[in-house]
Amino acid sequence: MHSSDSAGDEIMECKTNSIRKVGENMSFVGLHNTREGIIGFADSKATLRFENGVIGEDVQRGKITKIFKNDKFIFVTHGHNEIFSENNRVNIEDYIAEHLKNGIDYEIFFKSLDEAIQNDKGDYHDGKYAFIIGSKNKNNKYFLLRCFIEYDKRIVFSKKEYGKQVFYGGSEFYCHLYNNQTFYNHIEISKYADMIKNYIETIIDAKDVFSEIEYNDVGKPVNVEIFQ
Repeated sequence: MHSSDSAGDEIMECKTNSIRKVGENMSFVGLHNTREGIIGFADSKATLRFENGVIGEDVQRGKITKIFKNDKFIFVTHGHNEIFSENNRVNIEDYIAEHLKNGIDYEIFFKSLDEAIQNDKGDYHDGKYAFIIGSKNKNNKYFLLRCFIEYDKRIVFSKKEYGKQVFYGGSEFYCHLYNNQTFYNHIEISKYADMIKNYIETIIDAKDVFSEIEYNDVGKPVNVEIFQ
């Protein structure tokens, strides 16, 4: 089963530093639920939309982490990627690095993140935070689900999906290509993770050929993690 989540032309605007942040469709991330465990993948490009409408790479921010795990779960993130307050902003990857500890399950972690976002007093609140989560139950059965957080709205968890599943989100171009691929359940998990990484990076290289004509909103390196 394939499950994709991409936004159309939604733009999330921010007046900080004369930059408007780009919406949900400027990454490519996902999780594969396989027989041996869960494989997570995520590109590492940060993108900005400037006041003049030009989209470009956030060179100052550099390559960013969009895939995370502890001993309880693994997840990838796309969509809005900063937490704002009145006087400063925090990169989502920095918040996660500080607060994601072993022993915390996904519900506790994301409800805590939601609380931090709801308590944010900044002026910029139209961002949608999207996460794809993988974990396992008490019987060691792996599952995937989605989580969405928005300011002034209740946190949303989708239902758990067990068995052979692939959930991904972000760039419509990459989601469309990935939706047409055949996925496997019998390949050794570390080998399969390498195959996924190589396949996505090959697509990135091919699209980069036309980067002078159209900005490539997904970039290398593609990071992969295995959760078992």
